[in-house]
Amino acid sequence: MTVAASGTASRSFPARLDCAAEADAWLKQQTETLGIDRDATYALEVCLEEIFANLVLHGKASHATLRLTRKPTTAQLDIVDDGLLFDPTQAPARRVVGPLAEAEIGGLGIGLIQRLATTIAYRCDGGHNHLSLEFALTPSGKEHQGR
Repeated sequence: MTVAASGTASRSFPARLDCAAEADAWLKQQTETLGIDRDATYALEVCLEEIFANLVLHGKASHATLRLTRKPTTAQLDIVDDGLLFDPTQAPARRVVGPLAEAEIGGLGIGLIQRLATTIAYRCDGGHNHLSLEFALTPSGKEHQGR
């Protein structure tokens, strides 16, 4: 695989649960094309899955545009949607205390995103949510094994 020093790809999706797999497949293809390492790709996929589900189920969005940008040391995922305005940077993150099987369902996604992304930024522009997540890239040869 050729590693890109930088590059950007974007695509819009209907905000429906049946489109989540298509958005994930697009993201996987772009991370490979842009030379994004496995660890960052994993973090991107987990965060996209959580965010996409929430903007459909809770945000009542009708469409979402994804933009993936590879920079020399980071990957950035920008998500713009037309759902209910929601700033995840201001929402409290619930943490699991005790056994996961006993945890109350709901509200854990924000904490997961905060843990995986190195930077999270939000803004509202023109009635749209603009969420930007940045992920550190693993220096070549330093990826974790076993994922």
